Amino acid sequence: MKTKNILNNLVALLIAVAIGSLASASTGANPDVCIGLSVVAMVTLSIAFPKLPKAVAYNLTYAPMLYTGEFAEEIHNEILFLNKTIDKGLVRLMDNINQSMYLTESSVTRVSQAYKSSPVSGDAAGGLALADKILQPFQFMIYDRFTPNTVLLSRLGKKNGANTAFPKVSDEYQRLILELYGKKESELMQVRFWDGATAATVVTATAAVAGTNQNEIGAAEKAYILAARADEIDGILTKLIMTYSVTKRRKKVVGVAPTSTNIATEYGKLYAALLPQLLQPTASGELIIFAPYSHLQMINTFNVNAQFRDVFTVTGEQYKYNNVRIEFVPLPENFMIAGIGQNLIWGCDITNPEGNVKMDFLANDSEDMFIKAPYTQESAFMKAYEFVIYSA
Repeated sequence: MKTKNILNNLVALLIAVAIGSLASASTGANPDVCIGLSVVAMVTLSIAFPKLPKAVAYNLTYAPMLYTGEFAEEIHNEILFLNKTIDKGLVRLMDNINQSMYLTESSVTRVSQAYKSSPVSGDAAGGLALADKILQPFQFMIYDRFTPNTVLLSRLGKKNGANTAFPKVSDEYQRLILELYGKKESELMQVRFWDGATAATVVTATAAVAGTNQNEIGAAEKAYILAARADEIDGILTKLIMTYSVTKRRKKVVGVAPTSTNIATEYGKLYAALLPQLLQPTASGELIIFAPYSHLQMINTFNVNAQFRDVFTVTGEQYKYNNVRIEFVPLPENFMIAGIGQNLIWGCDITNPEGNVKMDFLANDSEDMFIKAPYTQESAFMKAYEFVIYSA
């Protein structure tokens, strides 16, 4: 006997006993008569119950995908590591910055001195310089709306229990949404880190007078910032360019637009401007040339046409110029950055309890859904004077 029939009979029995008890209490009838009434009532209700109209139930259930706490950290870690800059450790990731963090940069200068047993204040030589900067991530979010109803009849839909007339989206569909949005957002994070400028920085750059000196913004540098992709934070390229007016500024190199013919010459200009100590095995970190994506094709074509192929070396997926590692990142055309990668900082907060990935219905009576995931991001650098910016 099916479970539903058993339940129906039990309900009928309970109602029948209630009817018999009510008759006994109200009329004082013979107990045997009351039992007989109960039996008759039970049989009648048992026959009638299966014929009662069934309630309509489409089993339209939904378990929203809400990830918080440690799960949020894992998911945002996964989204972060979907891009090359973080996955390959090209820069320093600081991922527990909730509101702000102070970064202190230090440098020491020394000169040779003869020994004195009793030095005086005038014998002090050299200097210690400290400078603070604040890394304060800006809050961004993934947010979009979509209608899963459009995929119900595809492989991303599934039967709704035994009811095939009212299918629902499968868990695969939700995972697909998260994966697709995660990849796109991760790439956007990477682009934002390297490229772009805020409206305030554009105003500052507009007022700057372009020139050829190191303490001036270059003509190509200024043109880039004025036409840069608008964003809520400045990219690393913009921030390094805008150090032109300070004492420990980035070093700029002006070249001509690289092609597959002259690219070795242009890399040579950048290489010549590097600080020699950064090329030593004892350097504080690995020296990297960050180049736009298009340079990979130019280098490959140059190597094919070159008589001697020891300028650009390619080992598997690793490219080098004069033994300096090259990494292709979303930089604008005709720009390169060379320096210690770990002195470039990607700041974010993925452990904030407010950081979660949520997919849910827009309203109780709606089939439209949304995805929302807040996160923070900021870029920063240390030791600007060790970086070389190439522009053409």
